[in-house]
Amino acid sequence: MARGTMNHRAFPWIAVGVIVLDQATKWWVQQSLALNAYRPLLPGVLKLTHVHNTGSAFSLFRGAGVWLVFVSIVSLVAILRYWFSLQRRGAAVSPVLLLGLALPFGGAAGNLIDRLRLGYVVDFLELPRWPVFNVADSAITVGAVLLVLHFMRQEESAKAVPAPVDRKLPGASQEEGLAVPGEG
Repeated sequence: MARGTMNHRAFPWIAVGVIVLDQATKWWVQQSLALNAYRPLLPGVLKLTHVHNTGSAFSLFRGAGVWLVFVSIVSLVAILRYWFSLQRRGAAVSPVLLLGLALPFGGAAGNLIDRLRLGYVVDFLELPRWPVFNVADSAITVGAVLLVLHFMRQEESAKAVPAPVDRKLPGASQEEGLAVPGEG
């Protein structure tokens, strides 16, 4: 494995880890807190607040359940297709790209499980002046930021590589290859 790359087999483990952590924390919140109840975790910074969210991450698009199920499935398929295309090409995968794909996959799957099973998503992490969210939302957000960083870095690398220079001298034919001054 090349330096700075990760094993392709890590993708499902990371995605499943996010799903398990997301579902376990949601189950715990449902067992520990009544709906709309809260418990300060870090006073003034973080509360556990049990809410039901019919929207997407951070309570956007409330009530768009069927549309969000469709978007979630399309997103999961798109991530898998891109991941499998990387594997087929044998492309080296940086940790940033691996996490940028596996985290949103796990997050989208975790929230999709809630939507299909419950008709809403269980949210419970509340920061001041921020909508209540969950582990899956966090994974989606962190993964999206990592993807942006990966592709920005890739774009910068492409700009830094000079374009190939045609070293053929005028008058040299294609068959002759590189013309060397003073020969021929």
